[in-house]
This record gives sequence, C-alpha cells and structure tokens, in this order.
Amino acid sequence: MLKGGLYLYYNFVTNVLVVLFFCGFTIWTDLSLKKKYSPYILGIMFGLITIFVMHGRITVVEGRFYDFRHVTMTMAGFIGGPVTALIAALISCLYRYNVGGSGSMGGIASITTFACFGSILGRYLRNNQNGKKVLFWLVIGIVMAFVLIFIIAFIPPWKSNLAKILGVVAAPYLIITPLATTIIFNFYFWTYEFFAKAAMLNAIVNCSPLNIIIFDGLGPILSSKNTKTQLQCYPYIKHPNLLLDSDSTWLDTTKQQHKEITTEDGRHFTADLSNFQMPSSKYACVAIVNDVTEIKRMQTERVEQLSKHLKLEAELSRSNQLIADIINNMPDGFYALDNQWRFTFVNKKAEELLLKKREELLGKVLGDVIPQVQGSILELNYQNSKNNYLPMTFEYLSFLHQDTWYQVNVYPSSLGVSVYYTDVTERKLAHEKLIKSQDAMTSILESMTDCFYAINRDWQFSYINRAGEIVFGKSRNELLGKKMTEVFKVNDAALLRYQEVMNENKSVNFEIISEALGNKWFEVNAYPTETGMTCYFRDITSRKRTEIEIARLDRLNLVGQLAAGIGHEIRNPITTVRGYIQLLSLKPDYEAQKSTFELMISELDRANSIITEFLSLAQTKQTELKSQNLNHIFDNLYPLLEADAFNQNKQICYIPAEVPNLELNTKEISQLILNLTRNGLEAMQERGCLTVKIYSHEGKVVLAIADEGSGISQENISKLGTPFFTTKENGTGLGLATCYKIADSHNAKIHIDSTPRGTTFFILFPIPNKEQEQNERIA
Repeated sequence: MLKGGLYLYYNFVTNVLVVLFFCGFTIWTDLSLKKKYSPYILGIMFGLITIFVMHGRITVVEGRFYDFRHVTMTMAGFIGGPVTALIAALISCLYRYNVGGSGSMGGIASITTFACFGSILGRYLRNNQNGKKVLFWLVIGIVMAFVLIFIIAFIPPWKSNLAKILGVVAAPYLIITPLATTIIFNFYFWTYEFFAKAAMLNAIVNCSPLNIIIFDGLGPILSSKNTKTQLQCYPYIKHPNLLLDSDSTWLDTTKQQHKEITTEDGRHFTADLSNFQMPSSKYACVAIVNDVTEIKRMQTERVEQLSKHLKLEAELSRSNQLIADIINNMPDGFYALDNQWRFTFVNKKAEELLLKKREELLGKVLGDVIPQVQGSILELNYQNSKNNYLPMTFEYLSFLHQDTWYQVNVYPSSLGVSVYYTDVTERKLAHEKLIKSQDAMTSILESMTDCFYAINRDWQFSYINRAGEIVFGKSRNELLGKKMTEVFKVNDAALLRYQEVMNENKSVNFEIISEALGNKWFEVNAYPTETGMTCYFRDITSRKRTEIEIARLDRLNLVGQLAAGIGHEIRNPITTVRGYIQLLSLKPDYEAQKSTFELMISELDRANSIITEFLSLAQTKQTELKSQNLNHIFDNLYPLLEADAFNQNKQICYIPAEVPNLELNTKEISQLILNLTRNGLEAMQERGCLTVKIYSHEGKVVLAIADEGSGISQENISKLGTPFFTTKENGTGLGLATCYKIADSHNAKIHIDSTPRGTTFFILFPIPNKEQEQNERIA
C-alpha cells in the first residue's frame, strides 16, 4: 500500500513537471511570436499540452483519473486571453469526452472552469504589480486547488467512492498546485520582463541617432542602424576590437576611454568606450563612434580664416585711413553724430558749411553748437531716420548761407547717424526753370484749338490736351494709360503711318478721313520721341468741304462758259429747222410723214430744253429775290405734282408747317422743287409715296423731299451736282446741277441722306435777319 501511494505521488510530481516544462516553453514561444496570430497558435499549443498531460493520467478508481490540466488551462486563459482559452478548452474537452469514463463530466467542467478563471486573471492581473509577488500566486494556487477539489467532490454528484478519491488527491493538489502556480507564473513574469528589457535595449540601440557598437572579446554583439549606414565602409563594424588599445586587459575592467582615430583615406573618428559586466560575468564594451572629419575640416578652415581675417584687418586699417583721407578732402560736406547727437567726425567741407573749426565741433552736441538746428527740418529728419533706422534724403534751404540749397543724405547706424551734404543750388534753379518751361509749354498745348497727344511705345496715351478731349469725346482720366486701339478704331492707313514713326524714327504728315470720329477729315502730323510718338492733328473737314464746293463751282462755271459760248449758236439753227419742219408737216403731200415730223419736232424741243438748262447754268446776273413764303410756292405747284404722281400710279404726301418768309425767286425755286420731286418719283416703284415736308429747324427753313426708292450708293453721292453726271437712261445730268446752282444763289445748302429704303434731299434756307434787313432799307 505504501509502495502504491509513493508511486501515485511520483506520478503527480512527474505530471506537474511536464506541465511546468511545456508551459515554460509556450511562454517563451508567446513572447517570440507576432501578436497578430499568437492567440490562435497558443490556443492550439495549450490544447495539445493539455491532451499530453491528460494522456499521462493518474487513475485513482476505475473511470476517474486526475492530472494538472487545471494549471495548463489557467495559463492558456491568462497568457492568450479568451480566444486562446476557448481554442485550448475545445481541443481538451473533445479529447476528454472521447476518452470517456464516469469522470468525463467533472473533467470537462474543470477544463472550462479554469479556462475562464485564467482569462479573468489575465484581464485584471496581467499588468498589475500584484502579479509579480510570490505570495500572491501562492494564494492563487491554493484557491485553484480548492476549486478543483470542489469540482471533484460535486461534479458528478456524490458517490460512494468519493471519500477514497479525495483522500488520495486532496493532499497532492493542495501542496503541488500552489507551488506549481507560483513557479510557472513567476517564470512568465521573469521571462516577459527579460524580453521587454531586451526589446527596449534593441530599440534604443537601433533607433539611436548615435553610432553605438556593443561588443566583447569575440566580436560585435549589437550595433545601431545609424552605425551600419554611416560607417558601413569602415572596419569598426565587423572588427570593433580595433578601437581598443593593444593592451587587451583593459576589456576586463570598468574603465572608460576616449580615442581619436585617423584612417588611411584621411577621415577622422572619435570613440568613447565604456565597459560593463554581463550576466555571464564576462565584460563587454559600449562604443560611441563619431565621424569628426567635417569638424576637423571646419577647424582647419577656421584657423585659415582667422589668419586671413588678421591679414584683412591690417589691410582694412590701411583702407580705413585711406577712406578717412578721401572723406576729409572730398568737395561735399560730411559729419558723423553719435547717439547723443555729438560730433564724432567732421571733414574740411563741413567746417566751411557749419562755419566752425573741427576742434569746436568734435564731442559737442549739434543743437548746442548750432542753435538754429533745434526744431528745424534737419533735427526732425535726423530723428526720424534714427528712430525708423532708414536712410533719408531731403533738400533744405541753408540758414547759415543765404540762397543756398543743400541735398542732405542721412544714414543711421548703431553708433548714430552719418550726414552727407551736397550743394544743389544750381541744379535747383535749373529745375525750377525747367518746371516753368514745362508749365509754359503745357499752357500753350492746352490753349491750342487743335488736338495734341503723346503715345508711349506700348501705344498708350501719356498726354492729351483739352482739344483732344473734345475730339475724342472723353475726359483725360479716361484716356491716359489706355491704348489708342481701345479708345477708337484706328484707320489701317493711319496705323501704317504711325508705325513708320515708331519703327523708322521719322516724321510723317498726311490727311485722312476718320469714320471713328464722325467721318471728319483730319490733317495729321506725327513726330518720333524717345518714349514713343507725339501727334498733332487738326479738323480740316470744313476746308475739305470748301475745296469740294469750289471744285463743283469751277465745273459749273466751266459748263456755264461753254453754254454761253455755244448755247445761242445752236439754238438759232434749231429754231429755223423746227419752223421748216412744222411748215412741211402742214402740206398735204407730206400727210403720211406727219408722225415723223411730230417726232422730229419733239426731239428738237427736247434739245431746246437742254440748251435752256444749259443757259440757266451760264446765268451770271444777280438773281432777283423777294420776300415770300415757301409754302405758297409749293401750294401752287402741288396740283401739277399730284397729277404727275397719279399718272405714274404713285402718291405724294405734303406736310406743311408754319415757317417765316424767305428771300426767294419764285421761278428758280419752282424749278428746284420740280426737278427734285420728279427725280424722287422716277426713283420709286409703282404705289410708292413721295413725302414733302416744309418746317423750321435751328434757325433755318428746311425743304425735305423723301422718296421710297432703292437709295444712292456712297460712291455716287459724292458726284451728285456734277454737270452731265446721271444714273438715268434718258437723263442729261443737268437737273441736279441746276438745283445746286439755284440753292447757291439763295445761300441755301443741299444735304443728302440715302439708305437702301430711300433717299431724302434736305434744302436748308437761311432765315433773313430782320434787323439787318431794316438797316439795309434805312441805308
């Protein structure tokens, strides 16, 4: 019996040792695994360990065996958490259920209970300081033993052999479980702390910006990443012992060393070495290696720079003396003031300027030596320059030298201000003269009645006079800075001439009609300048119209002279021929040719009417005028005009208005109205309407005759009134010429407005001045 009891206890001890070994191995594995997959791997491992532990079961009675599975399941829950505990419990429960026996229910109950118990311990005690106390885990082991005994006693319910079972297993469980729990959990915390410190040491070394190498007598143990990247080409990584002295005994001490090393390629390193004793009682060394090549180079350069600096100081001293001599003898005044406004330097010209000797000025306050400075523009600007720490330039009229202007340059510094004087009296006077000259020139340009403007190289207005504002219809502010092409559409021909001025630097003169400025004629003179171009132009529209009118009158005079020369000579033979033809037509022998004779007589009458118009153009005597109303003349002609319109299946619309009497010749005005109205009727299609208006407008009486024809082209409008110019098949070209002649004899003007919808002739008669008429009658 004793022998059997000892064997049983032997099995319990063996079983718990197996548990301790495998749990220790699993703990080591857990700390080496990646946390992403460790719960699943640990669950499988603890499940297999538990099966192995149950396989070496200790049978007490038939169907019931016992082991230390409660320790493995508690470790599973504690280390891996609920997931690991669940996986390990499922594997273990399946195995226990498969083995069978009367204790299956109790075995499964103990597996699940301690899996949950381990998970709870892990949740609340894993990071708790109590978890590192030996006594604490001894108490936990006792609690686990009592829980296990409770499960053995009551699951399944009480049986007759329960007392025997408890008598066998109670003592081993109560003794071994606390010991095993204390050992395994403290081993876990010791291992965890060891790995944590190792990981921290590895992280500190690897992530350190310093070049750290840890080595012993056999070679390198650990080195930082910085060392591997920056010192990779040097032998200290693979053979750090090269950093040591030839005396190898130093490695077995705890002394510190500092070494400076120069390599064959000229690089410089410093190494700080410190020894420490490892757990194995062997000594190792920590070395911090720095590449100081750049520092050495900078030190060398610094020494060289210092030498150069000393040399430069000597040269600067000589240069300063030279500058002082130059400043002292220069023709402009110069002096320096410190922060208390005391003179620290005065050159010869400044002595003359201030009317004081150098000895009287040096060390003295500016306001004390020269009282006039106090409150003046000089003191104010000196103060502003000093306060704002900005250079300042200004001009002032000297109060020590009459009628003398100076330009003063003030330069602030940390030591005070430096003042530089230049006599600008002559320049000031010349500038004032220039301003007066420019003002005079501007006044002349502004008073001109002709337009003048200046344009820069970018074709932008830089100046325009008052007349130019009127021509362009815009204010100066609207024009300056704007491009010429933005203000008005420049004629292509004018633009080419302007480009000649800009590109070829030559003056041009030309005449042009501008549609953009109201179809007016301008004479343009453009001159190149350094900044662009100046342009002078005048409105010559009136002159052009006068030239056109003179040319027209010249043509009329020429026609009149021709008419006067040949009119009578042609008319007399025509009269004779007409008389004989009329007599022949009355004879019975020529009755058959009567229609031919009538045609010949009508053609002779037509030729006679042309000669009559010809002679009217040649009339040179003064037209006899008398005061009468234009409406009365038209009223007398209206029935005739209405009959003409009716015969042509057209209409005439007469719109009279009350107008003053005019000085008119009834016969000539009637001829003018008949010519213009008949031209209008002939220009229209059937059912067209000719509108005649008589009204007053802006001091003139207007006769307006408007047709509904197809209009007159712009090319032909300029030719109207020219003798013998006509667009009609049977026209003579003398009707409108006669109208212009009649209008001219009445001091009237003919204006034409033509569109594709019709043409309107405006005859503008001047209203006579009553006072002038009365004076003429008195005279």
